[in-house]
Formats: sequence, C-alpha cells, structure tokens
Amino acid sequence: ETPGPDEPQGVGAVRVLRADRMRNTEEIFAYEPPARLAWVVLKSTLPVRNLRSEVQLTEIPTGGTEIWWRSSYEARIFGTGWMLDKNLRLFLADGARRLAVRAETGAPAADDD
Repeated sequence: ETPGPDEPQGVGAVRVLRADRMRNTEEIFAYEPPARLAWVVLKSTLPVRNLRSEVQLTEIPTGGTEIWWRSSYEARIFGTGWMLDKNLRLFLADGARRLAVRAETGAPAADDD
C-alpha cells in the first residue's frame, strides 16, 4: 500500500482490499471528501480487467444520504460475465449497506471486521 502524495487515502493512493478469497490492488483517481471516491483496480484475484468503480454520496434535504455506486469491468474469461455480474451485484449491495450504516451511525456495520 502506498499513500497518496497529498492525502493518505487520496488521489494516487494504492490500497489492497481483501474480502473472503478476493484480493484487489486499487489506485484512487478521484477523491472529493466527503462526497466522491473513484478507483481503478490494478491487480485482482477476480477474473476481470479494466475494473473501475466510483461512489458518490449526496445528502438528501429531507434527511439521509443517497449512495450512487457504479462499477464497470470486462470479463477475462469469455462467457463468465453473467456470473461475475451476479456476484458483483451481491458484493456491491453489501458494500452499499455497510457504507449506509457507517454514514448513519459513524460506526462500522455489526458484521464488519
């Protein structure tokens, strides 16, 4: 892991994320706290390439926060895109849920490590 030149978790930072058997090495390319974070995956145990993600948080005037999370990628193995889509949707939904808990309470979700 390498901190960003201006902010430790900002633009240029390289981080390693692990979840179960997945491991991604990611580089931050957009960092606008507290509303936006975007990254590209440099190396992954997933059979994907060109994986990019962006999360934007927007405060809702009536209370709460809207989470917009977008990821795009190409499957490295022909014919596996549908399976990757299914699994990544589950992974992203869980990530969004954890992000929502943290945004609402300031604390990790109960099952976060």
